[in-house]
Amino acid sequence: MIAKFCIKLFHFLQFIFSFSYKCVLFTFLFLLPSSYARSLDVLATTLPRDLMAIYVAVRMLLKSYYLKKCNATAYSEFRRAMLKHPDKTCFIFENDEWSFKRVDEYTSKTANAFSDLGYKKGDVVAVFVNSCPEYVCLWLGLSRLGVVSSLVNVNLRGQSLKFCIETCECSAVIFSGDLAPAILNIRNDLKSSMRYFQLGGTPKEGVSNLDNFLLRAIDVFKSPETINHTDHLVYVYTSGTTGFPKAAIIPHSRFLLMGTFSTIMLGLNPSDRIYIPLPLYHTAGGLLGISMSLIAGCAGVITPKFSASNYVLDCIKHECTVAMFIGEMCRYILLQPPSHEDRAHKLRMIVSTGLRPNVWQAFKTRFCIPMVREIYGATEGNIQFANMDDKIGAVGFIPQCLPRSIRRFVGVLVKVDPETQEPIRDQTGFCVECEVDELGMLLGLIPANNVTRTFSGYLDKRESEKKVIFNVFKMGDRAFITGDLMSMDKYGYLYFKDRTGDTYRWKGENVATFEIESLLSGIIQQHECIVYGVQVGNFEGKAGMVAIVDPLREVDVDELAMYFEKNLSKHAIPLFIRLLPHTEITGTFRLKKTQLKKDGFDPNIVNDPLYFKQGKVYVELTKDVYEAILNGAIMI
Repeated sequence: MIAKFCIKLFHFLQFIFSFSYKCVLFTFLFLLPSSYARSLDVLATTLPRDLMAIYVAVRMLLKSYYLKKCNATAYSEFRRAMLKHPDKTCFIFENDEWSFKRVDEYTSKTANAFSDLGYKKGDVVAVFVNSCPEYVCLWLGLSRLGVVSSLVNVNLRGQSLKFCIETCECSAVIFSGDLAPAILNIRNDLKSSMRYFQLGGTPKEGVSNLDNFLLRAIDVFKSPETINHTDHLVYVYTSGTTGFPKAAIIPHSRFLLMGTFSTIMLGLNPSDRIYIPLPLYHTAGGLLGISMSLIAGCAGVITPKFSASNYVLDCIKHECTVAMFIGEMCRYILLQPPSHEDRAHKLRMIVSTGLRPNVWQAFKTRFCIPMVREIYGATEGNIQFANMDDKIGAVGFIPQCLPRSIRRFVGVLVKVDPETQEPIRDQTGFCVECEVDELGMLLGLIPANNVTRTFSGYLDKRESEKKVIFNVFKMGDRAFITGDLMSMDKYGYLYFKDRTGDTYRWKGENVATFEIESLLSGIIQQHECIVYGVQVGNFEGKAGMVAIVDPLREVDVDELAMYFEKNLSKHAIPLFIRLLPHTEITGTFRLKKTQLKKDGFDPNIVNDPLYFKQGKVYVELTKDVYEAILNGAIMI
């Protein structure tokens, strides 16, 4: 009720400031210096929005301090919701409904089963399971023991999968029957003490049947250990800005902050039904989306995988009121033939990340969506934004009514060198804040004793250190480096532009070029290679492209295709290949990559042999194929 009242108050204040208040100010604008006039215009436009944001931030801060004082955990807050309405639907999966009580019983069985097997607080177990309610119950149940779940991307194969299991020092792997081949293929490369538990299907020799352990376990559990608010809950893998996938630490406190954020910022209540088509190993779907059910008490509709043709139909079938997206999904849904069912849903809001401006309005109009809440946050970071007033293209905003010194703690853009992409420092040695509409890197200042701005970082401390910059605006202060380039308009709205470093984003996933280059070195041997992202028309993100120095044409692209299919996830497989006749002798490696990015995959510009991945093979990229890709005749 409070959230609904605040939303109505927000719209009322918008009206007052947009008309009556501005009319009063209008007479003064011509009498004041232009700088003061602009400031008053900005204040009149943004004050209602900013007051609402400050109110939400204060509520979140107070709630977070309360949870810290109570030593709350993910399970304790879920149990609070469960005791309120044990028989209420918590999850819906296909045609099966899971009540809060059923989820609680499954977590108890999980905790008892692994406790009997000897697992204890501090152990790490990899969860390699496709999206389903059991997935959530497994990591939530393990957390009751103090066991940390490593949520592994189910698309990973070969060396990437092996790396993720080993980097967290997992002592066991839980995997679903349909993913068994991926685990069994690397089993001999993992440590001999590793234990394997299969969920569903008939396990191979040496693999334990998890269903049998759960069947024998009782559905009541009392933890022998004290689980703390700041203990590690799960590890989520992110490519960060460089290198192989990194395990980001998600403590209980961070998960609860997500639940608080979704409840207060989005105005959720237990009667809402949330459509979650995102993979559960993702922060957006598996933590933010799931927190809406476990913490806010909403019913979460989980899907095995995303389907553009069934998206709206599922929302209609399950009477969803809120739906989650990543920007790429919206484009695929818009490509579906228009139907009379496009507006037959009950959606009042969509929660998205990475929604492009040209798709934003088209999606709202066609499907009659009242509200879009674009959100921004870094998995391993300490910063999060939300677009509270449906400003098209903005990932969020920084309140302009606050003094600059306070504003910086919300988020700050600093100038970066266009070539090195490192923050520029002035004569005093401090970073330089960007002007209005100037491109800069987003930083999240890390204040002491602020529970909403804690930086947990990566499991690898050395990698965490790379994400922190010191002496930002004064000696001794520090900030989280997001690696994202943004601009901010005069009203404080933030617009995402690009990523820094050697990472690009494709199909909603970050792709680390270093990982692909390292894998390629094992097959192309002495040939140099460079991996980078290229823009493909109006598509979301950037598609992968690899340039290989091959003057004698020794590289077998068919062999490369098979190698990629075996060792890379689908989103990480380069879409284009360019065979270079020689390597540039002058300039740095970065400069060389910069020129290749500018060239792209246009055969009208590039004279070198080009190839395009169509299906599971690479074909020659001719001018006709190039045009077919851009006009959508060839789907990618």
